[in-house]
Amino acid sequence: FVAVEQARELIDRWDARAELATRDRIIRTEKAWVEGYPVPIDFVPLKRQVKIGVLGRQGMIYAHWEDEEAKRIDDALQLVQPMEGGPRSAAISGGWAAIESLLTEAGEPEHLAADRLSAIIACSFPRAELTTLSYYHSKNASDSLAKSLADEEDNLKRARTMADAIMKGDSISGRGPQDEAAVERMRQLLSDPRASFERVRRYVGIALNRLYRQRNLLLHGGRVSGERRQEALSTAPPLIGAGLDRIVDAWFTDGTPPIELAARAALGIDLVGTSGGRHPTELLEPL
Repeated sequence: FVAVEQARELIDRWDARAELATRDRIIRTEKAWVEGYPVPIDFVPLKRQVKIGVLGRQGMIYAHWEDEEAKRIDDALQLVQPMEGGPRSAAISGGWAAIESLLTEAGEPEHLAADRLSAIIACSFPRAELTTLSYYHSKNASDSLAKSLADEEDNLKRARTMADAIMKGDSISGRGPQDEAAVERMRQLLSDPRASFERVRRYVGIALNRLYRQRNLLLHGGRVSGERRQEALSTAPPLIGAGLDRIVDAWFTDGTPPIELAARAALGIDLVGTSGGRHPTELLEPL
């Protein structure tokens, strides 16, 4: 599989040369064959899981956005689009430009975008995990918890219900080991939210700052190839998709600008677990 990935990068280079020289593009086969490996491997460009599902859920794919903040967000979506399946250079530069454009003001250090997006992603994590667990439990179980979840339409309330059930030690039915691991993650987070949120924010920040360094090497040093580029594109795209999903939702749900959302997230992490803090599922909700 590493050999196929190296071949993809080589074809990207040839494709760029071909278009510049002849205006034609290379037509790629759908399969690749590696000597000594018994079956062909998909050769089409891999999707990097930059999923911003709120656009579909809220019916905004074909919406006309007129106010300036909405246009900024839409511009960021255009910038991040190459992250889903484009060449590494466009994916890295566009992905970083998208978050920098939304999460820094003129004159601020660029790396603040990574810190701010890390806080947003960390705060969105428990609600997303608990909501997913709630749907699988209501699908696979027939207990009172499943019945109460089936009657609940609000995802925030579903997440709170799941959180309460986990802390009470209720049995959670899901897809097997992956959901058992998710339940344990949520139990740890709910038991010690401050430490858990800080840990998640730190891990996400490492991935985003790695992308920032690769972006600098790309734009200032002209470095397109290298294993570090692939590492950055293995971890950052799904995280950026999750963060942009929350940014888009916050703006179109209650008019919260991206930087204000990041400030809300940072404050929520600072206070969670204290008498003045909010429930771990509500850190991105309007104050």
